[in-house]
Amino acid sequence: MASAPALHRFLGLRAGEAATVWLFFWHNFLLGIGTILVYVSANVILLENHPETSLPIAYLVSAAAMMGISKVYTYFEHHLLLQRLAVRVLLSVIVLTFVMALLVFIGHSVVSAVAIMAGYRIIYLLTNLEFWGISAVVFDVRQGKRLFSVISAGDMPAKALGALLSIVVHYHNELYWLLLAAFGAYLGAMIVLQLTIRSHNINTIPAPVRLIRRAQPSFIRQLFGGSELVFTMCLSLMAIACVVTSVEYFFFVNVKHKFHAQADTMTAIGSVLAMTYLLAMLFKLMFSRQTFENIGIRRSLSLLPISGLVALVLFGGLHTVGVSETALLVYFCGLYLLLEVLRRAVFDPIFLVMFQPLSPPDRLRGHTLVKGFYEPLGMAMAGLLLLIFNHLPKAVAVPAIPFGWMAAFMGLALFYVRRSAQAYLVTLKDTLERRFSATTDLVLPTTAVPIVAETLGSHEPEDVLNAIDWLLVQHPDTLTEQAGTLLTHADSQVRYRVLNILKGDTPSIHLRALAETDPNVAVRERAAFWFARQANPDELATLLDRPDWALQAGLIDGWLAATPNNPPAHQRLRALAESDNPDYQIAALKISHHL
Repeated sequence: MASAPALHRFLGLRAGEAATVWLFFWHNFLLGIGTILVYVSANVILLENHPETSLPIAYLVSAAAMMGISKVYTYFEHHLLLQRLAVRVLLSVIVLTFVMALLVFIGHSVVSAVAIMAGYRIIYLLTNLEFWGISAVVFDVRQGKRLFSVISAGDMPAKALGALLSIVVHYHNELYWLLLAAFGAYLGAMIVLQLTIRSHNINTIPAPVRLIRRAQPSFIRQLFGGSELVFTMCLSLMAIACVVTSVEYFFFVNVKHKFHAQADTMTAIGSVLAMTYLLAMLFKLMFSRQTFENIGIRRSLSLLPISGLVALVLFGGLHTVGVSETALLVYFCGLYLLLEVLRRAVFDPIFLVMFQPLSPPDRLRGHTLVKGFYEPLGMAMAGLLLLIFNHLPKAVAVPAIPFGWMAAFMGLALFYVRRSAQAYLVTLKDTLERRFSATTDLVLPTTAVPIVAETLGSHEPEDVLNAIDWLLVQHPDTLTEQAGTLLTHADSQVRYRVLNILKGDTPSIHLRALAETDPNVAVRERAAFWFARQANPDELATLLDRPDWALQAGLIDGWLAATPNNPPAHQRLRALAESDNPDYQIAALKISHHL
């Protein structure tokens, strides 16, 4: 029992969160095992049936099915309670897995193989949307910042375990066991989901529509909810999906050409997949959220397309010098592994963070649009291009063509990834201007620091005060750096607030200027208080002779706070109290606790 609290502290779990987190961990773990088993089964069956033709057709059919299912999901998302929708989604997944097992039993036709692949893609989409939707509602954004990496940690080892399990399957008839295991995993995920629903009040609360401060083109308003962020994210993921699907195709086809026997094909694919997910898990553990904060969102997101472009250029060099079939297989295995590891360990976690500035309803709609329409659209484009390429005359169908479109789409992805990072900052700025207090929930608060710092120069006192409060918690050094600007702000509330925050850390030159010349009595008095604690006796004597009761009261108060048993200071206080001027007498009363 003593080890459990230590583990919870290590994982960042707080009181009352452990049970929920472990429910989500096992839910995601079981979904991961089921999904990878179905994935391997679908691809092995496709590789048995003319993969050069069946795979592109499967991509096209799967994309169309995913787009249709996402529309249905979006409809029910707005008409059903989330807990009912999640349960029905998993029931659909279980039924679909059973149907896929029947298709495996029926025969080995291309139609069955394509239908099985489409079934896998639908399962992938539904489980993704279900897990995202439930976790986004059960955990608030602040909890998500701490816990999402923990609850999603079950995915990688589960898929690695599923891939290793698939290696022992050597014949078509044994695929039943994979699908049966997937069926059991989804059934287990359903039970865990029911336990989660019973222990939480899962419901979505409608939020006001987000105010769009910047004019957007009509197509962005109509197709992307008026969000440039969602628009750029859709196009960037569409381009990446096209490249990843193309690489997956060439990886599978080259494996099939190298290993004709199904047992060898299963072993090769399972081994590469297991290695991919284990490396992705290791990479994710090595590079924490703090690492990505230091690198920045733009660089973190750009890592995948830049690495992909470099790897594609490398193929051009290999093709020029000429390589063997084995070397080509190793290259495609490496390229597939590189893109999948970077996508799952770096790109996807940061990409999901970028939905955060949106309101909860916009966040869910945006995620469904990106994952349910534009990612399948990228897969459909890859399928269409591959189908056309395979029907070109052999003299024309040179390897440079697919690598040309992959490089072009990866370049497009790099362009829109950078646009997405820029749109994220703009959206984040709009959000911060409306509610600074909620920005403690940000998963990457470092990104917001320059935006909030820029707000310190605003002419609106409320915005500046909110920015000061946020920076005081998130990045206090920025307040010290901006002291000169803030202490000369036109609004006295800002100047007074900064004096109370910086206290003795305020440069003496600023304190003296405020104490002598500030038009606001409270600011003069407070500045004089902090100046007296660091000034020498000669400077104090000069200022105490000024006929300003606020200045004198502040100086005496600060002087006595620093040196309580100071005879000259007590003499000044008594003189202030014995003055005939009522203002001086009132000032003396304010600091009479020193008498």
